[in-house]
Amino acid sequence: MLVIVSKEFVGYLLAAIGPIALGKIYDVCHSWTMPLVLLQGGDTVVFKDLYRFTREAENGYKKYMEWLDRGINMVFLDNPTVSSDYIRQMMTTAEQQDIVTKTAMETLACHAIYQKNIDLQAL
Repeated sequence: MLVIVSKEFVGYLLAAIGPIALGKIYDVCHSWTMPLVLLQGGDTVVFKDLYRFTREAENGYKKYMEWLDRGINMVFLDNPTVSSDYIRQMMTTAEQQDIVTKTAMETLACHAIYQKNIDLQAL
């Protein structure tokens, strides 16, 4: 019996199994380090809010920029202006206009992460 499987089917299958597999890796390792290492450009990670991404402003900014450079998409449901697509769009616009604006946008992204962490630590 010959079974033909489409690429679309394989994609949906991986999308369905992927989160479960990453959860199992977490269960075995008791850490998110290994599943996060497996992230690659084009992957999307969805967070409810910025606090779920990081609790330390400086390390969070470094990790955010690292993922941004690697092409990993980050979506923050409670603060879409910090989501990577929005920041990339702003940085592209800044590059087209001038470097000072780009620097200001990078500073704005860092400040948003830092301020969110200060607000949450005060609770």
